[in-house]
Amino acid sequence: MYRCIRLLPFFIGVLVLGACSQIRGYRIDGSAPLPEFEGKMVYMKDVSTDAPVDSARIINGKFAFADTTKIENPVIKILSIHASKMGLEYRLPVVIENGTIKASISEVVCTKGTLLNERMQDFLLAVDEYSATCTDKPVEQIKVGFTELLKKYIEINNDNVIGSYIRTAYRSSL
Repeated sequence: MYRCIRLLPFFIGVLVLGACSQIRGYRIDGSAPLPEFEGKMVYMKDVSTDAPVDSARIINGKFAFADTTKIENPVIKILSIHASKMGLEYRLPVVIENGTIKASISEVVCTKGTLLNERMQDFLLAVDEYSATCTDKPVEQIKVGFTELLKKYIEINNDNVIGSYIRTAYRSSL
């Protein structure tokens, strides 16, 4: 009996830590360090309609989005900044899921911090790497290779929202 009483604080600590680790909602800590972005708005857009659902101003190269509602089913949104150069729009797909998400929008876009955002980043990097290898290849070979890349990442992410996103966003290449 005495042994059980001695272990009681340990079990209470485990329960408290377990309850604290259940993150409710999401937080996006973003950076947009290019000087041309300062003071501009970052829009969070619906991936299917491209309509803005939220916005944040870039101050000192930083922006943030947050919601404390627990995310039951992760969804993908697009973070978008309109640059002053020739109407260019920087776009970053981000998975809205429970946890703290790091997003960077610059010459290179990046997302990390949660499992699905790491997977999204793996996909985006694979697309960039493939694009870099396409110089001097015939167009048909590029198309076939890109289709194979997309199919690979759909298969890897068939059990989550990223697979659906790739099928929808790149349907013309499949």
